[in-house]
Amino acid sequence: SNPLAAHHLSRLIVEIQDGASEGAHTKEALLVYQINDTLQHYEDSKHMCIVNVKFNVQNNCIVFTRADQQAAELAPFADRFMELIAGERQVRVHPDRPWYKVQLNGVSTWNEHTRAIPTPADMQQELVTNNPEYAKMEILEQPRWMCHPTDLRTRMYSSVVIALAHEADTTHLIKHIKNLAIAGLFAQRPDYTVTLRSDLANDLNLQVLEVCQHPHPTTLLINLYNNDKKQGKRSAAKHLERVLLPEDIPVIVSGDWNLHHPMWSRHATLAKPATELTVDWLTQRGYSIKNVKGEPTYYSHSHKTYSTIDLTFLNPKAAAMDAVKLWCVDQTLAFGSDHFALRWVLDYGGVEIDNVGGKRFNFKDAKPKEWQAAFTAALEMRREDINVLLDSDANLTPKQLDTAADALTAAMQPATEETVPIRKASDK
Repeated sequence: SNPLAAHHLSRLIVEIQDGASEGAHTKEALLVYQINDTLQHYEDSKHMCIVNVKFNVQNNCIVFTRADQQAAELAPFADRFMELIAGERQVRVHPDRPWYKVQLNGVSTWNEHTRAIPTPADMQQELVTNNPEYAKMEILEQPRWMCHPTDLRTRMYSSVVIALAHEADTTHLIKHIKNLAIAGLFAQRPDYTVTLRSDLANDLNLQVLEVCQHPHPTTLLINLYNNDKKQGKRSAAKHLERVLLPEDIPVIVSGDWNLHHPMWSRHATLAKPATELTVDWLTQRGYSIKNVKGEPTYYSHSHKTYSTIDLTFLNPKAAAMDAVKLWCVDQTLAFGSDHFALRWVLDYGGVEIDNVGGKRFNFKDAKPKEWQAAFTAALEMRREDINVLLDSDANLTPKQLDTAADALTAAMQPATEETVPIRKASDK
């Protein structure tokens, strides 16, 4: 098998914090000799043989063992040669293997015991102590907050992600365990998984995510940044053309394409030949565009001009299943950027309904006191679910809040049907 392929058994990954800039580290060929020489000084590691060392674009390091040896055998001796690779910088060392990630929602952002935001070690200890099945699983990375540390100070609850070594454990967590106890609460996993498909594209400007949500079809989300300084064969758009994308599942490609074309631009200026080739590739494969022609997605602060360069394309399967709902250009989410956000909902279960209640009520002719009395009576029948809102000191879980909101809605409906006349259809 190819040792350069991802997750090969001979690859030891060295993640370097604040890695040296490209060219600042020791030459790779020299490192091979230096590491082997270091290993030879110890009786228990002298049998190991390093055949190659490579620094990737993030300036992390990959150390390759001989074909008949494995990175897992080398890892226990990594401390002996780590200074040669990373100097004094902090590192994390692990064999190159697939990670299976699970998201936990509703985790408290405050530890009442330590009076601080829980650290990854804190959360891992809680999960192991409180969940016997989780404690038996091989964890590759401790729980990690999914939002920035500064945002945690303003939130009562947030989500964390854990990385597991085995796909079977991930499936068991999602389908069977359903809830994990942490910080005195139960954290919930969503009914979907998101997997980075680096086997399809290993490019900083091209991210392929696989979204699975039973019983809906697996969907590929592709985030693209077509750097205008990297055009021709080096561009992300051209790289996308070389990716073997499936045709039997929904595929959504979205991002900053940095391309101008009459199909989506406000002006009918002729496109560059390379852009026409990209449009031909998309058209031949049946991709359709979600953008409204001429609607700006980018504002140049220097030239004071608008243009449409952030685009979303759907393959025929995604278009037929209406995979992308409520697509829009949202300028309120720009947050100072010169690009506006492309926002949409991925929801196969969503169905558009003209009138949720099925009836239209004429509140102008309603008697407020009668409605209030009916609503109060309906609330009494659901008091157990609503009482939690009356405790100002309670740390409510998202599930408790959802239940209370549902109870309030459920009380409004019978009160309205009982006291408010139905609106008659107009002849106009």
